[in-house]
Amino acid sequence: MSKEKLQKIIQRATTDFDFRKHLIQEPREVLMDEGFSIPPEKKVVILESTDDMFYVVLSNPEKVKKAEAQPLEYTIEDDVVHLKGRLDSYTVEQVRETFLDWEKDISFDLKDLTYISSAGLSFFLRIHKQLDQTGHKMSLLNIQPAVRNVFVLGGFDKIFNI
Repeated sequence: MSKEKLQKIIQRATTDFDFRKHLIQEPREVLMDEGFSIPPEKKVVILESTDDMFYVVLSNPEKVKKAEAQPLEYTIEDDVVHLKGRLDSYTVEQVRETFLDWEKDISFDLKDLTYISSAGLSFFLRIHKQLDQTGHKMSLLNIQPAVRNVFVLGGFDKIFNI
């Protein structure tokens, strides 16, 4: 879906109450009239926000299960750690032990890191603090845009030179 088109629909729905009512009652029809292509197997639901309601959309359980099954691979060459895959609450446990007592400068090459969660950010923060206390440095190299966005949204771009 085009972000701009969606913003226009949301803006219109805040000022045109007939449009809003139609959007809530027949979301597929309205969105398709507005130029969106929606596969027939996809269910479309529009929810109204209220002062006492907070909506959370969870991903498909099969997608979560698939993500859990993706391991993190890493290799260390000349104090450069190459990470490949996902760094999340499941996979961070695979690498944590290796770096608990690290006592020299280290670089993490993230060119093959496809996903990072808050657990992954916490992992890097812990290593950074540990090394900083001993006068050593940590650097992050070749960060992919999607992973970089997580660092920036979490404010970690102020801590790490990315």
